[in-house]
Amino acid sequence: MRNYKNEYKKFQSSKTDKQNRAIRNKNRRLLMKKGLVRKGDNKDIDHRDGNPKNNNLSNLKVVSRSYNRSKNRIEFFLKRVINIILTHNLFRRVWLLRNESLQERNLVAKAEFFQ
Repeated sequence: MRNYKNEYKKFQSSKTDKQNRAIRNKNRRLLMKKGLVRKGDNKDIDHRDGNPKNNNLSNLKVVSRSYNRSKNRIEFFLKRVINIILTHNLFRRVWLLRNESLQERNLVAKAEFFQ
């Protein structure tokens, strides 16, 4: 059985966690007043720049709960794929340069041998 008291003590009772939760609730209430969200709509407030401390209205947008909670995994996956592609291209360039220099050395050695 889930122990909510322990979870609160460990993860939600620190001063900074309480302040962050108060800021999240304030942003939600602000967007509720503007009519962008309502209670029970399964929507989350997302920060466009990814900085939870930047609470300007231009930085806030309403997204589905599932998108907002999987966004970090999607971004991590995309960064990893990009990193793999860039690393592959770098190794490919180094390999090509190495092979070109080896071929040039072989040609020079052959030319010197026949002279």
